[in-house]
Amino acid sequence: MKFNYLTHNSVSYSIKQVSMLLIFSLFIISIVGCKPGTEKSPVKSPLKKTVKLPIKPVAIQTYIKPSAKYPKGHNQIDYEYGVLTVSKEWSGYAHTTDTKMFVNLNTAWPDFGDKKYYSKSEHVDKIRFLFEAGEATTPFKNLYHVMMMNKEKGLIEESVQDNRFNGLIGYKEKKNIHFSLYQVTNATVSNVMATPIVISCTGDHTTGQDMISNQGWCRYNLIMDPALSIQIRFNKPHLKNFIALHKKVMQLINTIRTVK
Repeated sequence: MKFNYLTHNSVSYSIKQVSMLLIFSLFIISIVGCKPGTEKSPVKSPLKKTVKLPIKPVAIQTYIKPSAKYPKGHNQIDYEYGVLTVSKEWSGYAHTTDTKMFVNLNTAWPDFGDKKYYSKSEHVDKIRFLFEAGEATTPFKNLYHVMMMNKEKGLIEESVQDNRFNGLIGYKEKKNIHFSLYQVTNATVSNVMATPIVISCTGDHTTGQDMISNQGWCRYNLIMDPALSIQIRFNKPHLKNFIALHKKVMQLINTIRTVK
């Protein structure tokens, strides 16, 4: 019987060949890539996300439960320069968002009482307070600045003055004959602004701010701080006692607003 034997050299040569073949195959695969139909989708880089920084709210409103001082509870509104404390016994409402603060408060002359007093008062005596802060709305403007700009533009009839009301001088607007501007000249009137108080009023026989009386209505703005402005609306007959009315206005504001 004859046997065929593989020599050591032939075996070594065969192993080298196999190794070289494997290395060559891997090299070709790395160049050509995967076979058709088995290609992998290219890896997409993750999209850049826009990170929104948290918005600091214009004001934070908190309801405080009833207490001895506020039997029906109250809303506490904290903003950058102060705190508003609005009793639930008042007629009105408060609303805050991240970009806006708005408080509506209704009362009446002469005692500036709560909602019961307000509901029993005559329509001509009703007074409305609007507290406002925030970028989402147009803040109440300083009406003195508005009047001075209109004077420069020749839109104020300075030669015709209304001197019927003590401590006030009234000017007619040329562009809108149904409106007049009244500047407070009484030096004893307390004022939180560096400029005189100016009141804008409709004609004597137009609808009042209560939408019922027919004697005209007026509004004036108080810029309390860089964030808060307040508009006070009342029926025009009360121009005759504006000095006393404004004193009551400031007393009420000071009971509601606390400066930080």
